[in-house]
Amino acid sequence: MNQKIQLAIVFAAKGIGAALSVLTVALISRFYGLEVLGLYSLALTIANVGALVSSWGLGTSYLMDYQVGPNGDSGRPLAMIVISLLSCLAVFPLMLVVAKRFNLEEISPVVALFAVLSIFSVKTSFLLAKKKQILNSLLDEIVRPAVPLICVIVGYLFLSATDKENNLSVSLLASYLLLAVAVGLALKFSLLSNAWSISNSILYVRDRWRFLVKNGAAVTGSLVLVLLVAQVDRFLVRDLAGAEILGLYAIAQTATNILTYVGQSIILVATPEIVRCVKLGRFEEIGEICKKYSLFLLIVSGGGIFGALLLGKYYFSLFGVKPEFMEQGVLALVILMVGQGLAAFFGFGITVSTYVARRKFLLGSQILAVVVVIVLCVALVPQWGVVGAAVATSIGSVLVKALLWYRHRCNGLRVGIV
Repeated sequence: MNQKIQLAIVFAAKGIGAALSVLTVALISRFYGLEVLGLYSLALTIANVGALVSSWGLGTSYLMDYQVGPNGDSGRPLAMIVISLLSCLAVFPLMLVVAKRFNLEEISPVVALFAVLSIFSVKTSFLLAKKKQILNSLLDEIVRPAVPLICVIVGYLFLSATDKENNLSVSLLASYLLLAVAVGLALKFSLLSNAWSISNSILYVRDRWRFLVKNGAAVTGSLVLVLLVAQVDRFLVRDLAGAEILGLYAIAQTATNILTYVGQSIILVATPEIVRCVKLGRFEEIGEICKKYSLFLLIVSGGGIFGALLLGKYYFSLFGVKPEFMEQGVLALVILMVGQGLAAFFGFGITVSTYVARRKFLLGSQILAVVVVIVLCVALVPQWGVVGAAVATSIGSVLVKALLWYRHRCNGLRVGIV
């Protein structure tokens, strides 16, 4: 399929998925209130961290280790899925401990989402390697947000209205089971039969376990830090300002996630190109790829900033936000959008660093950014609430991209617009 057509389909799917996700958050806010929404957003962050740890960078390892040919994939997908599921069993008790620390017992079943998210992460690489980006986008951007939305509506209409947290938890838990079935069916019919060879999967793990452990550690550390740079503020807002203010902040972040979805769409298309250029040593071509996509993201971010300024109050009204929270919510949204725009200018340093063996500087930059976000949140959130959290997170996100951009430029590699 023509790459432009493929990219257009992926973007369309991302747009639909973003709309469905926004609608889900809006309904949770209206059905259950800002406080429950805040607890849900924090539980989702914990689930995402658990998913990244349990998947152990297997998706990236798969792409880096992929062999073309009828037998090149024998046993590998099965091995990686089994490893991921076993990792989930090991990580799950820790997830419950963290949930208890932040008083999420009532909504702790949401944390179970991390097992499904882990399989979603791994299956993306399987489908990308098989050039099934369209199927992957349909699963990620249509099925994945649509199923929770439907379950939230059904749960609100037919479950007890007196126990809000458990009502939401049961609804979402049902959606996770349905999503797991959807992924299983997609992989069953998309991969060759030899992908499920038990004997070959054992041989693959035996021969490649050192690579899987070493590569997985670097990739997992980087991905977890990316998530923490963007969402560690949720933990601090919960402790320093309360669940209701966290719910307001989650609404602002939901809008900026639309820009993130666009970036993820581009990364899905650009990653195979970048990997190919790295293997062939065509680093100038990597620069052209990054410049083209960074410029597009910057334009989209500019539209997001304009939209936040013009329609911010209308956006928050969709979620039933009280008038007294409206002004600070809109200001936080604008700040987050500006941060997205600045990050887009500095390009795809994180993605490129993952594949050009410059991971130590990547991890160091991300650790520094997480520390900066934490320090700024502690200083700003008690007085400024969601606005302080938005400032802290935006600075942290831009800091990582700027440091990586500078490092790559010093080594003669362009990863951003300039």
